[in-house]
Amino acid sequence: MPDILIVDDSPQDQRLLESILREDPNITVYCAASGREALNTIHEHLPTLILTDLLAEAKSPEINGAELLEAIQDDYPQIPVILVTSPLNEDAALHALQRGATYFVPKRLAEVELLRTVHNVLLAVQKRSFEAKLLGCVTHSRTVFAIDSDPRLVDSLVAHLQARISALQFCDGREVMRIGVAIQEALTNSLYHGNLEISSDLRGIDDEAYGELIAERLKQSPYKDRKLYVRAQVTPDRLEIRVEDEGPGFDPSSAPDPDDPTSLDRSHGRGILLMRTFMDEVLYNATGNIVTLRKRRLKPTVA
Repeated sequence: MPDILIVDDSPQDQRLLESILREDPNITVYCAASGREALNTIHEHLPTLILTDLLAEAKSPEINGAELLEAIQDDYPQIPVILVTSPLNEDAALHALQRGATYFVPKRLAEVELLRTVHNVLLAVQKRSFEAKLLGCVTHSRTVFAIDSDPRLVDSLVAHLQARISALQFCDGREVMRIGVAIQEALTNSLYHGNLEISSDLRGIDDEAYGELIAERLKQSPYKDRKLYVRAQVTPDRLEIRVEDEGPGFDPSSAPDPDDPTSLDRSHGRGILLMRTFMDEVLYNATGNIVTLRKRRLKPTVA
């Protein structure tokens, strides 16, 4: 059973997040109202996943959000961290993503997105651990996929690529999770907005209509007949993922500014911002139907 720690200094918001998680009876929930209490709980229970609202206003001698994230990164790098915060904390959220957090869910969308995001992250953790054992002998990897427009195949491919990245010891577990988020966003955008030609404007405004349109186009030609082409190259020093869809493309210049924290609270455009935050390079072709993600392995510093 996964153990999840909620770190939130608002009792009301803490109860809201706890009630959402308890919709899954398999999840055990712990709560902390301060950074120091959170570290004590992590040490005692070693949770599978951490949700935090950053505690941006905490003052000395208390541990603020940035210090809490840094402590988790240093001492518990295997534990993914999901930020759940309000628009007032967008700037801090962007900095936290750049410093090691795994994902971001706006607090106003928590009831719609949080449990799904938690399940995706937990599934990725489990699959990564299992598949990494099978791929422990890999030294270099180059794979090419042509997959149907099927969300299930997208999820499986992300887990497979994470396992290969982990097996090559390209980076630590937290960074594997962040890279997985970037790949997931690239594939999801290519599937829904590329092959299925579904506008992101519906998302966050009418989620029911958005879901119904996805289900409809997964059964309709020409949308359902299109494929995603994925080329992945991983070596101990470099990672490159190239995703191509068969849709009409889009104008890459309209993508959100990766340095603009307000993009995090939008129902659309967040995926591109996350890709640009977690990867060293995100490049689109002129028509916008091919995206290339690149990451360089950080060399250990010499003392």
